[in-house]
Amino acid sequence: SIGHIDYAIRRRFSFVSLKSDKNVISSYGNYDNGVKEKAESLFDEIKDLISTNINADLDADDLMIGHSYFLCKTAGDLKMRLECEIIPLIEEYERDGIIMLDKSSMKMKFEEWKALCL
Repeated sequence: SIGHIDYAIRRRFSFVSLKSDKNVISSYGNYDNGVKEKAESLFDEIKDLISTNINADLDADDLMIGHSYFLCKTAGDLKMRLECEIIPLIEEYERDGIIMLDKSSMKMKFEEWKALCL
């Protein structure tokens, strides 16, 4: 079981929780024109989806996508991160029962998010 590996790691290392922080996205200074607003909107949309659809036994802050995913210079980079990193993680959350959302609603949200990146 993977639990044995988890216990072994926890015995040997300390852990510090780092919460996702929108202020980091807002203060990042390397965006092309208009990308900052897109990144902030995408962050808010994803946080809302996780918060409103999370399994009641879990904490949304522990599962929120890290702010570093949103630190992209161009809209193309942001869209690529969304499609290649963020959406697969959200899909995995749904498969594992972490997010309780039907697949059609989830796919519709993904399309909305992609449109934000244009």
